Amino acid sequence: MDRNVSLTYFPPTKDYRKVAQISWGLTDEQMEGKHVHHHPLVSEGGRNIPEHLYVCSPSLHAHGWHNGEYFIEQATLAGKEFGYLGGVMGGKCPWWTNGVEDVRAWKCPGEGWKSGRTSTSEVGSLPYWNNGKVNRRSRECPGKGWVEGLAEVWWTNGEVSKKQSECPGEGWVRGRIKMSANTQKWKCTKTGKVSTAGPLTIYQRSVGVDPVNRVKVA
Repeated sequence: MDRNVSLTYFPPTKDYRKVAQISWGLTDEQMEGKHVHHHPLVSEGGRNIPEHLYVCSPSLHAHGWHNGEYFIEQATLAGKEFGYLGGVMGGKCPWWTNGVEDVRAWKCPGEGWKSGRTSTSEVGSLPYWNNGKVNRRSRECPGKGWVEGLAEVWWTNGEVSKKQSECPGEGWVRGRIKMSANTQKWKCTKTGKVSTAGPLTIYQRSVGVDPVNRVKVA
């Protein structure tokens, strides 16, 4: 059976940062202050090739790649100390009301607020407001930057993801399909070519197209 195979060749080089930059489709500005991690480690056979290079922050490089237990340890300590309280959206975080709206916060939101909440039936009849991230029920606009209605959130049916304020229908759940930098597809806005970040960068440069001319493919 005939098969067409496309290979991208990176000649041996010590400049692994440049290889990683091209592979991830990043600009010189985006690479400033970033670290490049070898996975597997160089001591374990890692090489200066796209498949072994990961661009990350200095903190993630030190505490994540080279000390993954650090994050687990910190999360465990935080859980032991504050886990019994629960989150702001639930748990034991108290309610506060100013007679117009109800919010949950660890401290009093300010003058005119008191501990407690208005009746559940009343709150349920109040209109929704959002600031692009948070939804609130209130008789009046909570302030600058808030608009009436629900904020759009991600929904997925396991095959595609879309962002809207309400569930698209049966079979859809909150969230989105997880995509890593190695699987995220990009489309060249000049030629229509679709590929992952690194290969598309190489292709665009080979045909004289600036790599910034691209959009994410959902």
